[in-house]
This record gives sequence, C-alpha cells and structure tokens, in this order.
Amino acid sequence: MEFELLGDLMVRNGSGMALVVAGARPRALLALLLLHAPSAVSTGRILDELWTGARAKDPMAALHTAVAKLRRALQPHAPGLVVTGPAGYRLDLTGHTVDVRLLDGELARARATEDPGGRAALLRAALDRWSGTPLAGLPALPFVQAERDRLEALRLTVLEERADAELAAYAAAGGVTGAAAGGADPADLVEALRTAARADPDRERLHALLIRTLQACGRQAEALGVYRAARADLRERLGIEPGAEMRAAQQAVLRGASTPAAGAGAAPGTAPGVGTASGAAPAPGAGAADATGTGIGDGTGTVRPRGGTASGPAVRPGLRLPPGADFVGRGPELAAIAAQLAEARLVTVTGTAGIGKTRLSL
Repeated sequence: MEFELLGDLMVRNGSGMALVVAGARPRALLALLLLHAPSAVSTGRILDELWTGARAKDPMAALHTAVAKLRRALQPHAPGLVVTGPAGYRLDLTGHTVDVRLLDGELARARATEDPGGRAALLRAALDRWSGTPLAGLPALPFVQAERDRLEALRLTVLEERADAELAAYAAAGGVTGAAAGGADPADLVEALRTAARADPDRERLHALLIRTLQACGRQAEALGVYRAARADLRERLGIEPGAEMRAAQQAVLRGASTPAAGAGAAPGTAPGVGTASGAAPAPGAGAADATGTGIGDGTGTVRPRGGTASGPAVRPGLRLPPGADFVGRGPELAAIAAQLAEARLVTVTGTAGIGKTRLSL
C-alpha cells in the first residue's frame, strides 16, 4: 500500500485506489504511527498526543477503539500492518511505501549529485511530491501542527536548493535558453519563488533567489522592483534593512545592468562585469536617452554622446557603494542606461551637480 502525508492523509491499495479510514482519532493515530515508523509508539505517548486537553471517561478504552477501527480499515488490504508489542504500537511497513520516506531518499540522492542540471531535475521531482498542505484534514493536534510546520519549511528549503541548482545549470548552459532546452522552465521557477516569497515574506533567501532568477531571465527592472518591494516591507513591518544575501543579489543586478552586451569588447582598463556608465540618472524632467545608444539626456532634452568610446575613462576598480546603500525612483533611468549599454560601450549621464550621478553609475 501507499501512504501519503504531503497533502491530505491518503491511503491507497496496490491498485492505486484510495481507501477510507473513518474517524478523526483513527486517522490521527495512523499519521502518528507513520511518522514514527518503524519504531513503536508507547501507549502513554499516544494518549498524550491524541487526547491532549480532551476529557475521555476511559482513555485506554478510547485508544483501543481507535486501534480497532484502524485495523478494520486496513486489515483486508494489509493484514498485520498494525502491530502491538511491549513497547506500544507500530506499523510493519514491509512492502509498503510512505511518501515522506521516499522524499528523504530523493533529497539525499539530489544533494549527492554534482551536476547542477541533474540535481535540479531530482529536486523538481521531490517538490512534486507535495500535493498541498501536509497532513491536511487531520485534527488540530500539537504533533500534527509541528510536523506540518516542519514539512512546509522543508518544502521551502528544497525550493531554494532547486533554484540554486537551476541558476548553476543556466550558467553552465550559457544562459536560460540553453538550460530550458534541457527541461528546466524558468517561468515556472520564477512563479514558484514569487508565490513562496509572498507566503513567507520574512524568508529573505527566497527574495534573493527570485531576484537572481529574474536577472538570469533578462528581467532586470522586475528584479530591482522585487528588491525595492521586499526592502520597503521589511522596513515598515520590522524596522530592519535587508540582509547580506538580498543586498548582494540587488548589487549583482545593478552591476549586470551596466555590463556590455555579449560579444562587445569591454572598455579599456575595465574589469569583467564592471560597468562603464560614468554617472547617474538625470533629475526629474531630464531628457530621455535616444535610440543611438550613445548617451543620456542632460535635462535640456538633448543627448550628449560619448566622444571616442574606446578612449573614454574607465571606472576605477573597487569603487562601490557602501553595503545597503540604495535609492528609489530611478527605475526608468536604470532601464534606459541598460538599453544604451546594449548597443554602446560607454554612456555618459550629465546633469546638475548633486542630483546623484555617481551613485547611479555605481
């Protein structure tokens, strides 16, 4: 038989047909024994877990009734499944499967796989085992809630590991397109991370991985929007700034936005991955960049191209914003600079002193 805990508690016979285990206490007893299998659970422990706060006239009689109902439901399909012994009750699962135990084996194999594409595939398969809220439909008992919380946290951990593996596979395949040809779905990963981050907004690693995945998909502006929204939420609710991993993801997007397009040579004296934009966004009302890819407006509506792109001064290596530095309201300007740098190696932003040119360029 097959037992499922990663969603509604389900019992299936050898043909895959769902079996009915009636009654809240017998179902809770089955879940408790499955979670501890193959070990036995003492009578005292069962009474404590299943009748917490309940006033049974005869607790032992209530337990014997629950065991009898469970045996009647399972006996025709798995004789001898529920075993009574000196240590208490246990399940003899020889020849049967439990999805939580199968999951443990799949995660062990995935974590031992060095190839990121293979590891990502195994982790995707592991995530597919969750069919909903773990242990759904059971009474609100302490052990049920504790195990549900553990399995929900495990799902998020597996999702994070999958995202890491997918990103490594994207890099190894030369980009998202190459990796997607091997079976990965970038849009699916983005939505999975977005949904998880909304459900658990305090789990900053989810936000960081969502930002990195959006960047890998070429959606830099959206990635920066995720950072801004998450940062605003953390500051409003908790009064804290994002942690190091989220800040690093944001900075990686900003650096990537000022990196020359693939195939274009880097500016002289510029380290790989370091942008060559020499300023920041213009003040409100500044002219937009033109379609030539050679400059940004200076506030008067004119575009000033960089004279001699190969001879322009390179950004000083190591010049960086302090950790956590950020600004708001520059999304359109960032997008304009990124678009210009896709066609030209140098972009100059001009404007009145003090409007933030240096900050945006870094």
